[in-house]
Amino acid sequence: MGQYITREDFDRRMNKEDLDTLIVKEEANLEEAIETAEGVINGYLSLVCETPLNISPIPGILVQAAFDISIYNLHSRVQFRDIPEFVRDKYEDALKMLTKISRGEIIIKEIPAEIKEDKVIMQSEARRTYR
Repeated sequence: MGQYITREDFDRRMNKEDLDTLIVKEEANLEEAIETAEGVINGYLSLVCETPLNISPIPGILVQAAFDISIYNLHSRVQFRDIPEFVRDKYEDALKMLTKISRGEIIIKEIPAEIKEDKVIMQSEARRTYR
């Protein structure tokens, strides 16, 4: 199914009825959510290493990020106006963690240390309000 997370990972992390509700009993919805999550992860990782990762096993921190992002994506399909706060929090935490990985603030020992020389990181300060 996915390169970072499988259906079995979902089955271990949540009960079947809840997952079936989120995917509206269509496996293609889960596959799309996983594909989107893995695209997000690869976008961040591509700043520090070649993607997609070709390692096994996939580090647990990335499996969890793929799960959290996928669950958020599934919720946004079926109840986009009422995504549970804990789902949104886990999604935001996953993105923060991926940002730290992309900046080199978090190192995952299983990921080859091949920092790209053409990497550009842009940062800006918070907006200021002038009166």
